[in-house]
Amino acid sequence: MAKRKRNNAQASISIKQKGPPTPPQDSSAPNGPSTINAITSPEEVEIAVETLEALAQHPSLIKSKACKDLRTAVYAFKQASTTGMIAAEGANLTARISAALTDARYQDARILLSEMRIRKETPSLGALCRWVRTLDVISGLSIHVRVPEHSIGGSNAENAPLIQVLDAILRVTGPTDTTSHGISTAPGHISLQETWDLRGSSEPTMPIRSSVADGSLLKTSRPDLKACFTAIETTPGPERKPPNLHPAILFSSQNDTIPLSTPPQTTVHTHPLVPNLRLIRNVLSPSECASIIAAGETMEFIPDAPMRPQGEDTSILAHNFYWIVDTAFHDKLWERGSVAVFPHGEAQDALLHEGTGVVEGAKYVIRTDVEYDVEAGRE
Repeated sequence: MAKRKRNNAQASISIKQKGPPTPPQDSSAPNGPSTINAITSPEEVEIAVETLEALAQHPSLIKSKACKDLRTAVYAFKQASTTGMIAAEGANLTARISAALTDARYQDARILLSEMRIRKETPSLGALCRWVRTLDVISGLSIHVRVPEHSIGGSNAENAPLIQVLDAILRVTGPTDTTSHGISTAPGHISLQETWDLRGSSEPTMPIRSSVADGSLLKTSRPDLKACFTAIETTPGPERKPPNLHPAILFSSQNDTIPLSTPPQTTVHTHPLVPNLRLIRNVLSPSECASIIAAGETMEFIPDAPMRPQGEDTSILAHNFYWIVDTAFHDKLWERGSVAVFPHGEAQDALLHEGTGVVEGAKYVIRTDVEYDVEAGRE
C-alpha cells in the first residue's frame, strides 16, 4: 500500500479478500518462454534429474570423457542459475538457508539453522517471512474442510520434514514454550493446541461469500455508494515495492459513506498460552463488517501478485481494496480500539504467525494502519 504522511491522524483500511490463487498472465515479462514446458517436456526434465542423481552416486564416472559434454552443460546451467543453493554459494547464512528452502533441501536448511543458532545470529524480519511463506506449513497442519464433499480433513503426513524445519526456525528466532503445555507433550517438534475459538458452535455466522456471489449483499448498500469514493492515488504495478503485476489504487470517501452505529459491547480476551496475544471482540458489528465488505466489492478488489523471476510461478497473495477512511468513520472507529493485538514486525517478542490457506470460498481480512505527520526537526 502506498503510505502517505498526513498532518492529522488518519486511519487507512486495507481489506484483503483471500481465495484459491489463480495466476494472471504476466504481460510484463520480456519476450521468451514463460514456463519450462515451452522448451522441454516434464518427461525430459525427469530423465535429466535421474541421470544427474545416478552419476552423483559414482563420482569417478563424472571424470570420464563420456561425461565431457554433460559437465559443460552443468557448468552453463550453474552459471545461469539465479536462485537456490547454486546461486547462494559463498553467501551469508541467511541467503544459504533461503536457498536451501527454495530447493526443498530441508536437511541442509536445518544444519544451517543450527549453525545460525550456535553463532547467535538472528535473521531479518523479511527473511523470516520468506522462510515461513516458502514452507507453507499452516495449510497442512490445520484442520480443514475438504472440497467439495465438506468432510473434515486433518494434518498432512508429508509435512513432517517441513515441521522439523519450522521447529528449527522457531528455536533461532524466538523463545521455546516453557509452559506446562510445552513440557508435557507427546514426542515431536511442535505441539498442536486446540483451536482458540471464542465464538462457539451455537453462534450463527453470516453467509457473506454466498451473498456476494448472488448479489444480495450489494443490494443492501446505498445506491450511490460508488460515487462516494474517489481514487486519490494510483501506484503502477512496476513502481510498487516489491514490483507487482497490478497497480495499487488508494481511495478516499465522503463522511459517513459507511456509517458506524452505536458501538457494540466489546470484551477483551487473553490467549491462554501465547504471551502478549489478546483479542478484543465486537469492535465492529456483523452488519458493519458486511457494509465494509460490500464497499470493497463495489469498488472492486485488485489482485496482489508480486512479480517473480522469469520462469517462476506467479501466485496471487490476496485481492486488496485500499481506503483512507473519512473523518466521521475514523473518529468513531478510533473510540472502539483494536481487534487482534500482539507485537508485530521488529518489536520485541513479535509473534511468528501465518494465515491458514483458503480451500473454498473467500476470507475477508480488515486491516487498519494509522498514518501521521512528524514535525520537522523532531525524530
